[in-house]
Amino acid sequence: SASTAALEYRSVSERTKAGTYEVVVTQAARAATVTGAAVGTLAADELISVRYGGSEASYQATAGQPPPQVAAGLPAALAGAGIAALAAVVDGGGRQRLRGDAVGSANAIEVRSRRGAAAGGSGLTTAADAWEQTFGLDVAGTLGGLAAAGRGALLTGTTGAAEDLGVNVTSSATGSLGSVTYRPGFAGDML
Repeated sequence: SASTAALEYRSVSERTKAGTYEVVVTQAARAATVTGAAVGTLAADELISVRYGGSEASYQATAGQPPPQVAAGLPAALAGAGIAALAAVVDGGGRQRLRGDAVGSANAIEVRSRRGAAAGGSGLTTAADAWEQTFGLDVAGTLGGLAAAGRGALLTGTTGAAEDLGVNVTSSATGSLGSVTYRPGFAGDML
């Protein structure tokens, strides 16, 4: 059983030993996020291209558009290419932000802008006409004080009694998130 809703049992093997394992997260899983520079109204037309999840889309931003209009136009272009899982927003500082829907280092957002960091541009990239890639982060931490490896939100024990114990971590917090208890029984249930 898990002591909190932030933890979800995923797997065990014959190497996993019965016991209660404290889950300590040192790095929360995170989706790939691109945050541009703070900008104002576009000074010139700008072609913005995005790759995510094996698809690519482009959006033609036009001179005179403020950041909120660019952020509103990007999702429609992305959705038209089947990239509906990518959110485009403008934060309070006037920065464009693109965020994927899946966590982990296997997920990346690539962005290319014809203007790069030129004054009056979208601020989404630093170099003009070059693809820039940003990856998500895998969860990192320990299970019962023992080494564990992260892949996306899944933290799996790699040594000792916690070997092969897989716990999905749904929280973005770090530190001790609670514990999971494993008792082998009928079908090796997690209680």
